[in-house]
Amino acid sequence: MKQYLRIMSLVLSVLMLLMTVGCVGESYSGTTMPTLAKPTDTAPGTTTTILTQPTYPTTAPTTIPAVPTTVPTTAPSDVEDLEERIALIVVIDTTYSVGEQDLEELLLIAKEYVNVLTDRDFCGVTILELPTEEEQEAISIFPLSQRDAVMEAISDVGDMDCWGGTIFFHTIMRAGEALSAIENVERKHILLLTDGEAGDEFETYAPYIEQNLENHITMSVITLNGEKKIQSQMSKTANAGGGRYYNFTSEELGLVYSAALEDVTDVRNGTSLKP
Repeated sequence: MKQYLRIMSLVLSVLMLLMTVGCVGESYSGTTMPTLAKPTDTAPGTTTTILTQPTYPTTAPTTIPAVPTTVPTTAPSDVEDLEERIALIVVIDTTYSVGEQDLEELLLIAKEYVNVLTDRDFCGVTILELPTEEEQEAISIFPLSQRDAVMEAISDVGDMDCWGGTIFFHTIMRAGEALSAIENVERKHILLLTDGEAGDEFETYAPYIEQNLENHITMSVITLNGEKKIQSQMSKTANAGGGRYYNFTSEELGLVYSAALEDVTDVRNGTSLKP
């Protein structure tokens, strides 16, 4: 009898165990079994920032940062240094009629003029520009203590394409406005380097030359390989501006330095402004 009771107790224990296992299985039916957290998982109720590799542009920037347009335009105010100091704006003709070869020679002439200036002078460089409805940047004028910047500005003109018509009045007006803004210099002068094939009549641009002269701004003209008809009009243009006129052939560029020295000396001494 005791053995029978022991067997029944054992059977009941097995049945209870089977019932317990069955309940556990039912409690997970239709659910997702828990998994181990991955290294990138976060604890409940928290956030995490996943670091990513920085992205870089696949192409180089197409816009080159512009050189600052604001440059010193006022010389030191001491009266002693004011004497015989000049500000010069070189206007270079880059129009279609000039062509690449003649443009290179005009740039050489421009650099010779800069070479005869002193570090106490000022110089700006611009090109013949057509009138436009859009506002144009002011002509930058550098102290010749920054001579390299002036030479670089001249060289940069050589990278331009020769195009457009040879119109004088607009650029003569703008050069005069830029020089009028310069203070503490004694003389102001414009040098026009051109092939002389003007698209506007003398009567069209002459009033701007006269206006500049009234503001004590003189102008000289240099042509390259100019025909006689061109030389006649450009000589008249330089006379109206109180300056000198020169015509050089490509074979005469060795004479430019002495001509530039002669012209700049006139400007420095105020010869062209004397009655």
